[in-house]
Amino acid sequence: MKIAFFLSNYPVFSETFITNEIFWLQKSKIEGKIWYEISENKEKQPNSKNIKFSTKKIPYKILSKKNITLIIKAHFYWIKKNPIEYFKYIFIFPIKIKWINIRSIIKAPLVANQLKKYNPDLIYNHDSDNAYYLALLCSKLNNIPLITIFHTYHLFHRVKKIKTKIKESDAVIFQSEYSKKYVEKQLKNSILNKKLHVISSAGIDTNFFKKKKDLFQKEKIIKLITIGRLEETKGFNFLIQAISILKKQNFKVKCKIVGDGSQKKKLINLRNSFNLIKEINFLGKVPHNQKLIKYLSEAEIFILPSVISQTGDRDMQPNVVKEAMSMELLTIASRLGGINEVISNKKNGFLLENTSPEYIANKIKKVWLLSSKEKINIGTKARKTIINKFESQKINQQLISLFSKYEK
Repeated sequence: MKIAFFLSNYPVFSETFITNEIFWLQKSKIEGKIWYEISENKEKQPNSKNIKFSTKKIPYKILSKKNITLIIKAHFYWIKKNPIEYFKYIFIFPIKIKWINIRSIIKAPLVANQLKKYNPDLIYNHDSDNAYYLALLCSKLNNIPLITIFHTYHLFHRVKKIKTKIKESDAVIFQSEYSKKYVEKQLKNSILNKKLHVISSAGIDTNFFKKKKDLFQKEKIIKLITIGRLEETKGFNFLIQAISILKKQNFKVKCKIVGDGSQKKKLINLRNSFNLIKEINFLGKVPHNQKLIKYLSEAEIFILPSVISQTGDRDMQPNVVKEAMSMELLTIASRLGGINEVISNKKNGFLLENTSPEYIANKIKKVWLLSSKEKINIGTKARKTIINKFESQKINQQLISLFSKYEK
């Protein structure tokens, strides 16, 4: 099977799941080529060096003499080759929906030419507006099936846009049942609902994410770790306040915060204001390598007190939660989105019903005070859940099975 991948940015440090997904498809003998607009070469995930698929950078600047000539020729070619689809998706579709970048409209036929030469069985798009439109036009002009996978970026505050994308795609993928059911309610269309599928791509490499030492020995310190973008949705401000409460109650706490983002300075100032410099350590970005495993292995509890942002954005099924569970850590996460499809409260992890600092502090305390036997039992069940439901190769086979249904 031959797949054309359409991505906005590639490779992206914070989007490990995309790199891992491509890697596992490659291991399954899938042929592939990656089209992308922007390259972030400064910080690559370790796994990106293992990707052997060829790549094609979509020209961002279209005003060079060479590009203009190629673009004009491409437009005339498709006017002659496929006039109905050309006019529908170059003129009518962008005017109707009003969110397509004019630059994408101009260069789309050139990308369609490149795709025609590659002749894939399927186009697979990780949703972003410009990459989606380029994938869509290439799909329509070349008569190649299009599958789109949705992330959570626009899911809850751009419903009309998502409806359009579902209508124009042959199939769409959500990463949780929660997301799928939410969109089904918005669509109210049984025909479109048949296009919706749930695959928690890219899954978890359980051979990589496994405990390196015996956990849950008698500790005098509550050892926490959390991982994620330093943004509003992660609720790290509430975690910092919760640690302050625990300190006042004479508990010794050490917390590692892995990640970077726009809220970093604000969160560091908050930590400092509570005099928690010794308790909380900001580690910045950490790639998926042995350094990350080391940090996870040094902790006993993983916590992610996610919240719904002012724009409606929220976590669905963060991979970091599954990675921590695969490591057999005691995992605490907000009952939000599709988290409860992974965590069964008090069985393989713990769900936060709210994110008040007092509630979080109390939850951490209760989990830490469990007996070693209880902790081992919960950690074992957590890893078993990930192996049975979210292991990379199993998820990869689900993806290939779906592709097989739609390939031309």
